[in-house]
Amino acid sequence: TLNQIVERTLDSNLQLDAAWARLAQARAAARGAAGGYWPQVDASFSGQRQKFRSPFADADGGSAGGAIPETFEIDQFNGSLAASYEVDIWKKIGNRANAAKLDALAARDAAEGTAMTLAAQVAEAWFDLTFQNARKKLLEEQVSINETFLELTNLRFKQGLASALDIYQQQQLVVARRGQLTLVESAIAVTTNRLAVLLGKPPGSVELKAGDQLPTMPAMPGVGIPADLLSRRPDLRAAQRQVESADHRVAAAVADKLPGLRLQGSLNVQNGDISKLFDNFLWTILGSIAAPIFQGGRLDAEVERNRAIVRERLANNGDVFVTAIGEVEN
Repeated sequence: TLNQIVERTLDSNLQLDAAWARLAQARAAARGAAGGYWPQVDASFSGQRQKFRSPFADADGGSAGGAIPETFEIDQFNGSLAASYEVDIWKKIGNRANAAKLDALAARDAAEGTAMTLAAQVAEAWFDLTFQNARKKLLEEQVSINETFLELTNLRFKQGLASALDIYQQQQLVVARRGQLTLVESAIAVTTNRLAVLLGKPPGSVELKAGDQLPTMPAMPGVGIPADLLSRRPDLRAAQRQVESADHRVAAAVADKLPGLRLQGSLNVQNGDISKLFDNFLWTILGSIAAPIFQGGRLDAEVERNRAIVRERLANNGDVFVTAIGEVEN
């Protein structure tokens, strides 16, 4: 039953759905960044027809001497094919593509970590629910026994074999046990609501029937040395890849300050007869080098911003690492 609930959670949990959506976004961004390796090609086509009256037409609307038409119609068709390619001299495109790829891998690790956390939360809540059901069963038995003792104490009091203090003490014990039972029932309701939320459902909309006997646990699995366990943690892998991603973006920001080489080419065709469109064409090839001279400090600020991001992610990576060591030891 627990396995089934875990599977349902992994299928319908909203946090995990959001994690998979973030992964899809990161993978799409990685494909977009890798597109910089390829040339950009654009094509366009246009056609137009112009009609105007001849300035040499007669005032009556006819043509002068009948040799010149009254109106003219001119067709014009244009087509063009343009391509541009930036030579990745300073690995700017490569660094951005690598950063986006690492972001996608980190998003995959984050989704895996979310799934593992959800499975653990479901198992913990399920065992908690089983434990509370066992407590409820025990308290119900205790309440029944205490009520029986209260009846016996009343009978002994009527026969002069018990005092009023004995009755009051037994009544107090019954009330205390009933109070504990109420708290346990509240804990069962809260735990059931927690499981419903993990399943992506509103509280009260899911009926879960847990048992009242905790299972016999198997032997503790061998976890090896802490370093082995840390290497399998997806949160650590994600934190490390985020540092690497930020480092690649620093390199890309530095490359933005350096000269860039761009190659461009175009092919243009033009004719008044569409069937002869390719009889008249013009092609152009251009190579250009452009370098930033003055940007008001924008490029330097971008480099510093990315370096600060690296420092932030290094600190986060260290925090995740130290926390992981503590959790493994515990």
